[in-house]
Amino acid sequence: MHSWIIYAFIALIAYSFTNLLLKLVSGEDPVFMVFIINLAATCVVGVYLLVSGGEITINRNPVIIAFIVGLFASFGTVFAIKSIGLAPNPGYSVAIYS
Repeated sequence: MHSWIIYAFIALIAYSFTNLLLKLVSGEDPVFMVFIINLAATCVVGVYLLVSGGEITINRNPVIIAFIVGLFASFGTVFAIKSIGLAPNPGYSVAIYS
């Protein structure tokens, strides 16, 4: 089996759990939840870099672009949490923003 297929199914499972868990916290403050989500993601990436021995090089343009992507991702997460909480069925919301 091709490795990309395995990775795609792992992503499917991860995103499914993400959407289900977002529904559980939909009543919480979205800004605080985005902070916790991004903090967890930062910790996971940090641990991965430490374990894999990855070398970190910092270039200015990719850092600026990554910062902008982070802003969009944060806004997306805030509004995803709000829409999941307000939708009659969370699948409607997820279908629209996916």
